[in-house]
Amino acid sequence: MAQDRPISIQDLRRRLAKEGTDAERLAALIGSRHRIVEQLPRDEAERYLREAAGLARKLRSSSDLATAGVALSELCRDAGDVEASIECAGLVEEAARESGNPIYEGQYSYLTGRAHEVKGNYEPAHDCYERCLKAWRRSGSPQHVRAALNQLGCLLWYRGRAAEALEYWQECLKLDGEIGDIPSLASHQYNIGTALAKLGRWEDAFECYYRAIGLAERHQLLPLRSYVLNSLGELFLERDKAAKAIDIFRMAVEAAERGEVPSEAQPDHMANLGLAYQRNGDLASAAHVYGRALALSEKHENRRGLAIVLWGMAELALDQGQLDRCQDLARRSVAVAREVGLRCEEAQALRVMALLHVTRHEDAQARDCFEQAVALLGDLEESLELARVRFHFGRHLLLQGERDAAMTHLKAASRAFRKLGVVAEGHEVQRLLLQQQMGVDIDMALLEGISGLSSLSVEPQALLEQAMGLLLEVLRFDSAAIVARGRAVLVMGNPDLTPALALGDSQELIVTDSVTSWPVCQGGSLLGRIYLERAMPIGVEHTHLVLETIAKLLAAPIQRLTELAVAVEERPGLAGLRYQGVIGPSQRMADVLATVCSAASKSAPVLIHGESGTGKELIARALHDSGARAGKPFVAVNCAGVPEGLLEVEFFGTEDGGAAGGRLYGGKFGAADRGTIFLAEIGDVSPALQARLLRVLEEKMFERVGGRAPINVDVRVVAATTRPIWDLVAQGKFREDLHSRLKLVELVLPSLRERTEDIPELVRHFMRRTSREFGRSVTGVSPEAMSRLTMHRWPGNVRELEHVVERMVLLASGDTIQLDDLPPNL
Repeated sequence: MAQDRPISIQDLRRRLAKEGTDAERLAALIGSRHRIVEQLPRDEAERYLREAAGLARKLRSSSDLATAGVALSELCRDAGDVEASIECAGLVEEAARESGNPIYEGQYSYLTGRAHEVKGNYEPAHDCYERCLKAWRRSGSPQHVRAALNQLGCLLWYRGRAAEALEYWQECLKLDGEIGDIPSLASHQYNIGTALAKLGRWEDAFECYYRAIGLAERHQLLPLRSYVLNSLGELFLERDKAAKAIDIFRMAVEAAERGEVPSEAQPDHMANLGLAYQRNGDLASAAHVYGRALALSEKHENRRGLAIVLWGMAELALDQGQLDRCQDLARRSVAVAREVGLRCEEAQALRVMALLHVTRHEDAQARDCFEQAVALLGDLEESLELARVRFHFGRHLLLQGERDAAMTHLKAASRAFRKLGVVAEGHEVQRLLLQQQMGVDIDMALLEGISGLSSLSVEPQALLEQAMGLLLEVLRFDSAAIVARGRAVLVMGNPDLTPALALGDSQELIVTDSVTSWPVCQGGSLLGRIYLERAMPIGVEHTHLVLETIAKLLAAPIQRLTELAVAVEERPGLAGLRYQGVIGPSQRMADVLATVCSAASKSAPVLIHGESGTGKELIARALHDSGARAGKPFVAVNCAGVPEGLLEVEFFGTEDGGAAGGRLYGGKFGAADRGTIFLAEIGDVSPALQARLLRVLEEKMFERVGGRAPINVDVRVVAATTRPIWDLVAQGKFREDLHSRLKLVELVLPSLRERTEDIPELVRHFMRRTSREFGRSVTGVSPEAMSRLTMHRWPGNVRELEHVVERMVLLASGDTIQLDDLPPNL
C-alpha cells in the first residue's frame, strides 16, 4: 500500500472543493481532519470542521458528529480558547445521546475535563475524568480506560496526591502490557517513577526512570527521554548530588534545544538546571541559566514554568544580597501561581518572601508569609514542599524565642526529609534539632543527631563526613579522622595522623584534653578507630557508653567506606595522597597523582587540562585535601558561558548597597580565604576579568563590585580547562601573563580512551558503590559486557562511565551485568 504522504494546503483545498454530495463532502472533511488542523489557519480549520459537524447532524451520523466535535474541541483548547473548547465538546455529548455509545459519552467528559484542567479548575476536571472512566469501563475498551486512568493520575499528581496517582498509573501499566503498547509502557514507567520519588521510595523511582529511559532509547521516544532525564536530575538533586544532577539536566536541556521535546517544555528543564547550579554554589551559572529560562517561559506563555523560574530567581537574588530584586521576583511568582492555582509553586514563592522579610528583620510579615505557605500545603503533610516551608519557619521561630512552636515544625520537617530521602536539608534540620537538645542533654543530642543522619540512607562517605562534623561541633574538637586497615579512610581538618596510625590494632579508649580516640568493632572484630583532635586543650568528660554507642551506629558505614575505598598503591611519591577517586593500573594516571602529591603542600597556582568528565575537580580536591589547606574552604566556580558581569559578582561579591536595596555579598574569593578556589573552564573568562584575576594572584587582594577598599585574601588558585589555552593565547583571547602565572604547576589528565586498562577497576568500583547505595546484589560483570565497556570510546569519560554503570546495576535482572543490560548505544 502506498504511503500516505502530507499534501500542501492548496492541494487540500482543491480536494475539498471537488466533492459534490453532502455524504461525499462529509467523508472528505472527516478523512482530512488531521491535515485540516495541522496545515490550515485556525479560523479556516474551524470553519471546515463546523461544516463537517453540520453535515453529520444533517445526515444523522453520530460517529462523524463525535469525530468532528473531538477535533473542534481540541483545536480550540490548543489555541487557548477554553470556553469554545467546552462548547464544541457539546457536539460529542449530542452524539452520545443520539447513539447511546459509551465511547462518545466518555469522550465528552474527557474533553470537558481537559478544558477545565487547562484553565486550572481541578475539582470539576476531576469529576469529569471520573465520569469518563465509568463510561469507558462500560465500553470495554482497554485503550480508552487507560487514557482516563492516566489523566486522573496526572491530575492527582498536579494536586500533590502522589499515592492516589500511583495507583492509577500502576493500573495503566498493567493495561499497557495487555495491549502491547511500548510507548505507553515507557510513559507510565516514568509516571510511576515520579510518584515513587514523591513518596520517598527513591530506590524504586531510580529503577523506573532508568527503565523508561531504556525503552525511550530503544524505540526512539525522544521527547519522553528528555522528560525522564529532567525528573532523574531532580531526584539526584534531592539526594544531595548536585554535580550529577547538573550533568543530567544538561542532557535534558541539550535534548530540548535539539527539538526533541515541545518548545514549551524547555523552561522547566532550564529552571531545574539553574536550581542545580544554585544548590551547587555556582550562583553565576544559576543566574545565567535562570535568565534564559525566564525568557523561554514568557515566550511560550508557560505559566507554571514562569512561576517556578521566578521563585528560583528570587531565592538566588536573596543569596546574592539583592533584596529589592528578590521582592519583585517573589511577588510576581506568587501572582502567577495564584492565578493558575498552583499551590506548591505559590507556597515556595511565599517561603522565599518570608526569608526576605527575615533578612530585613520584618518578623510579622515573615510569620504571615510562612503561615500562608503552610495553609496552602496543609493537606500535603509529608510533601517536600511543606517540609521546606516548615524547616525555614521553624528556624525563624527559634530566633524569635518560640521554641515549642519551632520544634513542632522542625520535627515534622525532619520526619518528611527522612521519609523522602532528602539529604542536605535533612542534615541541616538535624543540626538544628541537635543544637536544641544540647541545652538539655548533650549526650542524648549527639546520639539522636547521628541516629537521624543514619536514617537518611546516604553514601558512607557523606554520612561519615556529616557525623564527624557533628562530633567536632558538639565535643569541641578541630580535626577528625577515621583510621582503618593502617590508613586514614576519612580526614576532616588537619589532624596529626601519626599517633592515630601508631595505635594499630589496639582497642584502647584514649581520652585526654587534646585527643579522644576509640575503637569501632563489628562482630567482635576491630574495624578501625575514630580519632578526634583539638589545638587548644579543654577539660571535657565523655561518657564511655555514648562513645561506644556512636561506634556501633557508625560501624556499618565505616566498613562500607573501607571496602569501597581503593587503597593507594605502593608506588613512589604517593605517600600522603588524599584522593577520593580510583587508582587503576595505568601509569599515566599514576604520574598525574604523583605530581599532585608533590605539589599539594605548596601554594603555587595549578592549571589542569583535560576533557569533560576526566575528573578535573576530583584532582583539584586532592591537591587541596593532601596539603596544608586541608580542612579550610574549597570553593568551586564554573566559568563556562557565564556573562562577564555575573561572573565578576560571583568572583568578588558586592559591597553593601552596591546593588539596589542590597546587602553585602562576599563572593567566592572571599569565601575561599585561607583555602582553595577551583576555577573550572578558565578559558571562558573575559579579558577584563582575566586582568582582575591576575591582580589577585600577584597582589593577594581584590575589591568587591561597587566597593573601593582593597580586601586581602590568601587563596590558592587551581584552574581547569577543556580548551587549549595556548591556542587562546595565540589568538589574543587569553592573557599570556595570566597563563604564565597559572601554569606554574601544570597537569594534563588522560582521557578514558588513553587509560583503558583502568576501566575494569572503575567499573567494579562504581558497581560496588551503586549496589550498596541502592540495595542491589549485583556483584559481577560478564566477560562479554566488560569487553564491550572496555572497547567503547567514552566521549564523556569517567563521568559517563559512572552513569552507565549506575544504570546497569539498577536494571540488571541478576547478580551479574550481562551484555543485554548495557544501554543501546553500547
